[in-house]
Amino acid sequence: MGERFRIVEWLNLVDKKLDQLQEHYSMAMERVDVYRAMSLEFLVMLLIISLVILEVLMVIKL
Repeated sequence: MGERFRIVEWLNLVDKKLDQLQEHYSMAMERVDVYRAMSLEFLVMLLIISLVILEVLMVIKL
């Protein structure tokens, strides 16, 4: 009967560790999403600035 209790304790420990692993995975994915969003925002800003500079250069040239 003692073996059953150890198995139950072991299963509870495994469940706890799986929950912790899920939390770490969620946090890591959140960081990746934030990094991706920031990178895309930077690229959009870079494109807008490039367009403005090109327009200014075209106006100056004419």
